[in-house]
Amino acid sequence: MNISEVRSLVDRPDFIETAMNWQPPVLTAWQQICAERTARLHNLLLERDWQMCQQLIDEWIAEDTDQLVKANGAET
Repeated sequence: MNISEVRSLVDRPDFIETAMNWQPPVLTAWQQICAERTARLHNLLLERDWQMCQQLIDEWIAEDTDQLVKANGAET
């Protein structure tokens, strides 16, 4: 998309109203967690901090396992 195409979109009469009424999609709690984790990993990958990436993944696995165990314990 070039600058003239962007300007033609912005110059439309309904553009500002549409933009102001736009709402971001509502994420479930799990989708929000995944989005936050993905963003954190992405930044660490850009920094090439492999050790911290592995540490975070290990922590998340432990957290998820703990939550699963608690959920299963609550059901029994």
